[in-house]
Amino acid sequence: MSNILKIINPPESRDLTDEEVKDCVPCQIMASFTGILGGAYFASGRVFKGEKLNSNPGWWKIFVRSFGAGMIGFGVYRGGQGWLWDLNHEYKKVEYGYKESSRLKGIGEIFQKGKNEKED
Repeated sequence: MSNILKIINPPESRDLTDEEVKDCVPCQIMASFTGILGGAYFASGRVFKGEKLNSNPGWWKIFVRSFGAGMIGFGVYRGGQGWLWDLNHEYKKVEYGYKESSRLKGIGEIFQKGKNEKED
């Protein structure tokens, strides 16, 4: 079934397993960096750089800067979760590396032969 048909006629819902809903460390790092860097951008006021004078009301500028400060707080919270607080937080096992495909197998053998020749 195509992706468009899945939107119109979605498959039946199912209960997610505990392993599917756990956080992973790379996800936590990305959420932390996004929160801190995005928050710094909003809190700095650079969003309004180059605007015409008085084109945005003052309350809106204060709201955007406060939202940026909140995003920084979120980024710090996500960055410390699991090692500063919430110490019993469980993470999903993430496998790094690549799985050898048949196409890359030949390249790997070439490199391995080159290493063996250098060792001899």
